[in-house]
Amino acid sequence: MRRLLAVDGERTLPRLHVRIAVELAGVLERTVWRCRGYVEARPRQDGVSLSDALSEVLAEAGGNVAELRRRMLRAQEEGALEGWGVECVPSLPTLHRVIKRELGAGPGS
Repeated sequence: MRRLLAVDGERTLPRLHVRIAVELAGVLERTVWRCRGYVEARPRQDGVSLSDALSEVLAEAGGNVAELRRRMLRAQEEGALEGWGVECVPSLPTLHRVIKRELGAGPGS
């Protein structure tokens, strides 16, 4: 990938070269274009991240995401949800996706 980006010193990277690099490197085409500044990074669609407070509640719930969501709903009713670093309660599938994404990220991600 570094070689491909080095070749594009004048930002005239042909689309064919990008597609070949994508297949070889196993990355998304959008990633290559974003690295070169052609495309802006997209914000997270779900807008939810796993805050330290949510991580603690998840641990207290024994890793049960459905129970975490129930506790989030109760906190929302009590007006305490913003203290957990969240503005609203996401759907259960979104919450699963966020937790899987952030816990599976590994060090240095």
